[in-house]
Amino acid sequence: MTNSVAQIIKATPEQVYAAFMDPAVLVTWLPPARMTGKIHTFDGRVGGGYRMSLFYPADERVFRGKTADKEDMVQVRFVELTPARRIVETVTFVSTDPALQGEMTITARFEPAPDGTTLTMSFENLPRGVRAEDNEAGARLSLGQLAQRFERAGSGSADNDKAFAGSIPAIYQRYLVPLIFEPYAVDLAQRLAARKPSRVLEIAAGTGVVTRQLAAVLPGEVAIVATDLNQAMLDVAAAAGTSRPVEWRQADAMQLPFGDAEFDAVVCQFGVMFFPDKAKAFAEVRRVLRPGGVFLFNAWDRIEENELVFTVSGALAALFPEDPPRFMERTPHGYHDPAAIARDLKAGGFGAAPEIETVAARAKAASPEIPATAYLQGSPLRSEIEARGRLTLEEATDAAAHAIARRFGPGPLDTRIQAHVVTIAR
Repeated sequence: MTNSVAQIIKATPEQVYAAFMDPAVLVTWLPPARMTGKIHTFDGRVGGGYRMSLFYPADERVFRGKTADKEDMVQVRFVELTPARRIVETVTFVSTDPALQGEMTITARFEPAPDGTTLTMSFENLPRGVRAEDNEAGARLSLGQLAQRFERAGSGSADNDKAFAGSIPAIYQRYLVPLIFEPYAVDLAQRLAARKPSRVLEIAAGTGVVTRQLAAVLPGEVAIVATDLNQAMLDVAAAAGTSRPVEWRQADAMQLPFGDAEFDAVVCQFGVMFFPDKAKAFAEVRRVLRPGGVFLFNAWDRIEENELVFTVSGALAALFPEDPPRFMERTPHGYHDPAAIARDLKAGGFGAAPEIETVAARAKAASPEIPATAYLQGSPLRSEIEARGRLTLEEATDAAAHAIARRFGPGPLDTRIQAHVVTIAR
């Protein structure tokens, strides 16, 4: 017997898929109603899986736990992981009850819809001790919580995750750029200069940190066109200026306003994570590249490999335990799997295998207040915090600064950051 539930989620399929594959996010929405959860282990690969406990509230009188009086523990194994499309997993209850023995199969399908994503979950081979109507009711509650999570945060759509507006661009340029972006901008510019391009397109240029490096290291005759979806970011970039003229242009990487084969190099610093359809964006890059041209970009590694933002994320989880702001995990640090990057490049039409190098650098600041301000006020994380309304932005920033000080000390900071640098030829 198979039963299914479906829910419209106001988010892209990539974002909804990520909510299944990030244990810190999964545990916030999967436990239905008043239940809470704990993930003991997590291995996000086919053949891997996770072990999770769901705990009933202390005053529960109707349901008894399957593993212990107030606990349901399950062992989950991933059978299929097709990013942004489908997850197939088997689930086994940790229980001595014969009626709960056996392997249940759950399939999650992510289909684009006009309002976001249609998420359908199908359940096969329920143990005889689990009533189909109870399972369906619990699944509906969980999916409803997932939908509310995106709606409540105001961040479940690609548009909101890409919303660098208001005071964010100026704070981003003042604090976040020198903190984490400048070391990688120097790296990308040096790599590109070694290839001696003649016409360069930069996508997702932001406030121009890479653009300024390119203008400094590339010969004057090399044309540089720098684009970004957000005009407010380009305005800050143009105001900061470059050592020589470049062309600033507002453009959507999903539909580049250029002809075929116009450039012999395309560069993108920490922008691919924001593309709602990465394969489509990569196809656009390939289209505007000349044969033999190169696409050079970087993407942040796992958030755990980036000490400051990981500390900030933990501080926010403590401030908002029921619904932590997860912009950083979901988007900037949500595209860290080299295999997924390679698959998307192939889907975008690139035939060669990409070169992917993991590069560590240092994030330095004079005090904990600088990274706290950078992350909480210089990124769309700000909107998530303001949407919750429990604390002011300043209170949340202070809490993040205190968390950073507790871990690294109250004085100057020198912390680890890490990213993947990807090179692929057309």
